[in-house]
Amino acid sequence: MSRLASALSLSPQAWKFLRGEVLNRRRLVILNLVGGAITAFLEITGIGLVFPLLAVIMHPESLDAVPSIKKVLEDLDITSQQELTIFLAGAIAITMAIKFGYMVGFYKWQARTVALWKSDMSRRVMRMYVMSDPKIQ
Repeated sequence: MSRLASALSLSPQAWKFLRGEVLNRRRLVILNLVGGAITAFLEITGIGLVFPLLAVIMHPESLDAVPSIKKVLEDLDITSQQELTIFLAGAIAITMAIKFGYMVGFYKWQARTVALWKSDMSRRVMRMYVMSDPKIQ
């Protein structure tokens, strides 16, 4: 039994069962973890864009401190504080819309996957119960 099983206070039988379930559905477990990481990245990106927007609104001269950003803004033909504020607000809105669409799809997939997993486990447990020896010992 592993340290994780000990930390979760799982019996050896429960740990064996859980480990078997995860190993049988390795792909789904990995997809859930990757999907969660993508969700976290989109969330952090959306929140992270708010601070530059506030900095530009409060102190437009703060852009002079970062020459690479000035170059990007010149390439995008953004010359005024108002244009930059609109650009950053649009970037935040687009990021949030993408995040929302992704999260709706991901949560729908996740709920369906877990429901199918639970249904499969219930079917197997019921089959074991029905096929078990009815003698009471």
